[in-house]
Amino acid sequence: MASSETLLKAIFKRLKTRLDKNLTASLYEAAGFIRDSPSGIKKEWDLFQKEIVDEAERINAIENEKKNLTKNLFKKDASFTVQSKINQIRKEIVNLTNQIEEIN
Repeated sequence: MASSETLLKAIFKRLKTRLDKNLTASLYEAAGFIRDSPSGIKKEWDLFQKEIVDEAERINAIENEKKNLTKNLFKKDASFTVQSKINQIRKEIVNLTNQIEEIN
């Protein structure tokens, strides 16, 4: 389940998205909706709650991906450490030295 902070972010983001629509048209539509069908209000409320949960999950996924990327950036990989690079260069020097000795 999403954290409280993530849920609040999701709520505000979904509210902003909904409020960005033409306010006058939304109010007119809402007035007609309220007048026509209480079950429609419940349906719209359920849809809004689902949108909030989906948004919270999306935000969590993005934040987790950022955390994983940060961890991976600072995680030492043996193939990229300085010591392994030095060891690789030493092996190449030994190989080159052996090839030179074979030629002589």
